[in-house]
Amino acid sequence: MNNGTFLWFFFKKREIFCKKKKKIDSKFLKKIFNPLPLLEARRCFSNVWGERTIKWIEQELSNHFQEHKANYDFTKIPFLVDDDTAARVLGRQRRGLVTPCVKLASSTWLIEELIRRGYHVTGLAMPEVKLEVFCLNDEMSIQLLFSLTELITYIRLRLTVKTEGQPDSDTIVLERENLYVEKKSMETFAPKKDGWQSFDVVFDERPLLTHCDPKLIPYDVIAKTTVFGHAIRKGGILYVQTEDAEHMDQKIKLANTMKACYPSDYFALVAERKLSWTRQYLYLKSKDTLKM
Repeated sequence: MNNGTFLWFFFKKREIFCKKKKKIDSKFLKKIFNPLPLLEARRCFSNVWGERTIKWIEQELSNHFQEHKANYDFTKIPFLVDDDTAARVLGRQRRGLVTPCVKLASSTWLIEELIRRGYHVTGLAMPEVKLEVFCLNDEMSIQLLFSLTELITYIRLRLTVKTEGQPDSDTIVLERENLYVEKKSMETFAPKKDGWQSFDVVFDERPLLTHCDPKLIPYDVIAKTTVFGHAIRKGGILYVQTEDAEHMDQKIKLANTMKACYPSDYFALVAERKLSWTRQYLYLKSKDTLKM
């Protein structure tokens, strides 16, 4: 059950129950059907999973770069730069992209963590997520949905319709400080013109495993990869999570797909691991894939 469905169920259930039992004290009803404790439990689980994943990424990336540093023409990996000095050392704010940013509770934690580390985060919500409903009807719901209550106290959410010449003009965009959320299909998603090869880290938990349509790219293509592969800057990292392959033929097919989407001449496979139901890949972009 995704976060949106989860919240809708509890608020709807509480509303129906209250109409039937008008004589019962409203505070008692709110206590019975209060989703916050369960949301907090889900968030706690996501925190544990997210923290372990981040530690795994940092450890594998650090070990890889120390061992193979001579193979790269850059001296720093932005993701490993100290958070307190990153803006000064790099001369800019780091950028991250997370997808799907609403459907999975783990993605919510990743957004929070990147913002805490000083990143500007772009989130990609799936078309089936009723993002606009939460924004228009209940601002508190969207705060709970993103688990960003403490960060949003002084910043109100704004809902706009993106019309910048995009094919699907009804794309929903939600913006606040250091967070830009776009509701759009991954297959048709494209960064803004200055967004190509600009992200320092991409977390793809769906994942998208198809080559980017050249028509979406305003630059010359050097190598074929996904839109996220083109979105990452040289020295940036890409974390991809897929369903695990049970049989040998499925494993071979998945391995070939990953190699085709992220060719080794441009993306170094830093680490790969198998969990209970998923498989995770960590890539370091070693060369530009677009001529800009």
